Amino acid sequence: MTTFYQINLPMLKIAAIFIGGGLGSVLRFGVGNWIGNNLSHFPLGTFIANISATAVLGLGMLLIAQREDAPIWMSAFLLTGFCGGFSTFSTFSMDTAKLIESGQTVWALLNIIASVVICTVVAFLLIKKS
Repeated sequence: MTTFYQINLPMLKIAAIFIGGGLGSVLRFGVGNWIGNNLSHFPLGTFIANISATAVLGLGMLLIAQREDAPIWMSAFLLTGFCGGFSTFSTFSMDTAKLIESGQTVWALLNIIASVVICTVVAFLLIKKS
């Protein structure tokens, strides 16, 4: 017997990415509003969202790789959709550009260095565990 997801696998993945991306984007919006984006001129909400999305991506990759029976849509939903919607490279870039434009170059450099270093360390530590 053939099931729907076997017949239309690309559409299932697209739907999973769509739903995951929507949920991730809503969570990113919530984190930005809850934490705030201009605490002492530092875009803390964006910073926390990017670190959290990196951690979810790394943990998701680790868990999906360990499960041979993971549904085919799970990677599309969590890794591509949810983490793609939750992480905010474009917002990070705009926040940094605004800091530079307003003459807060030290905060802009701190944002760039801290974001890249911390997200890379989180990713490395999670990859190392696999």
